[in-house]
Amino acid sequence: MASGQAVEQELLKILRHGGLDRENLAALVKIVAGFSDKGLNHIKVFPKGIPPVYESLEVKSVVEASRLVSLLSIILAEAAVSSVIVFPYGVPVYDVAEVVVGLGPTPVAGPAAIREAGE
Repeated sequence: MASGQAVEQELLKILRHGGLDRENLAALVKIVAGFSDKGLNHIKVFPKGIPPVYESLEVKSVVEASRLVSLLSIILAEAAVSSVIVFPYGVPVYDVAEVVVGLGPTPVAGPAAIREAGE
């Protein structure tokens, strides 16, 4: 069994009672498993939303500086990515960086955001 399949099965087992819609959960877990296959290791996955309705996932990982650019290009190529936060650790040159990826629908807040989304 490939490691991506193992990650996918484990996440489905853990998150199936998290309040996410089954189809949405399966699609998001496939994306996380794909990230794991491509080198995003030591991941932590959290459901995001207002309980009891969760709509998306948040994936956290620590990445070596040498692999950061290649992993970011893989992450940003995915259409379901709603946010990416990178926090480097190390002064003056960073050795590792924490990467936080939001997966799922992009939240739209207020009339200004709706107007911008429509343009």
